[in-house]
Amino acid sequence: MKYTLSALTAIVSIASLTASPLAMAGGHGILADVPCPYGSGGDPWTPTSATSSPYNPGLNTGNFASLTGTSSVINQDGLSFTSAVQYDNYAAPIPAASNCSSSTFSAPNPIEQVLVYTLASGNNGNFSYAANDEEVLFNYDGSLAGKTGTASFTLGGVTYTSTGGDLPTTTDNDFLFSSSGQLIGALDTDAEGNVTLDSGAVPTGWTASGTVAAAPEMDFSLAISAFTLLAGCLAVARDGRRALRSSSRV
Repeated sequence: MKYTLSALTAIVSIASLTASPLAMAGGHGILADVPCPYGSGGDPWTPTSATSSPYNPGLNTGNFASLTGTSSVINQDGLSFTSAVQYDNYAAPIPAASNCSSSTFSAPNPIEQVLVYTLASGNNGNFSYAANDEEVLFNYDGSLAGKTGTASFTLGGVTYTSTGGDLPTTTDNDFLFSSSGQLIGALDTDAEGNVTLDSGAVPTGWTASGTVAAAPEMDFSLAISAFTLLAGCLAVARDGRRALRSSSRV
């Protein structure tokens, strides 16, 4: 969301957290956990075996890592959640664990990042969210401002794509989805810094294409006609059985 972070030089120990500069006014800053080589030691994030991401942040650096975390990690918007995953892209290769020092270690920060939080039910004062709703958040390092690239992903049968020729580094790229993958709206911050929901909208600088297959609507006039026909058939069947019993007594 729209807040200021001071720039930090990432010289960290195995168990430390780092945060790189805010992309630009209007965007999130990178939330990184990249000591040695990432997510090790006492950090709440842990590496996964994923070698690719379902979310395209816009640039393919060839240096990718993914990490998972529990509710002990930080949600940048302060929403309650049960689990999280981050997909990180780096400008330089991540050093091997064998090259790490036990005291200090200089590790690269991600330049592109997608955070996905599985939410617990909650209410932040401006809107409510349900258990298993998902927040999808794209973060960028400030060095990418003005770089050409198209971010995109597909969820719930709809493809979301950043617009324009540049990476969406200057906007809030924050989506809220239901547990079934349907878009609830865009998350943003108001003038007081409170997280708000723009219901049904995509974040500024994004478009959505495709539609989610909806359940067929019931035509009540056809339902009434079908019920009337069924009732008539049952009445005829009952009259037939009565006539058969009467003739058997003769």
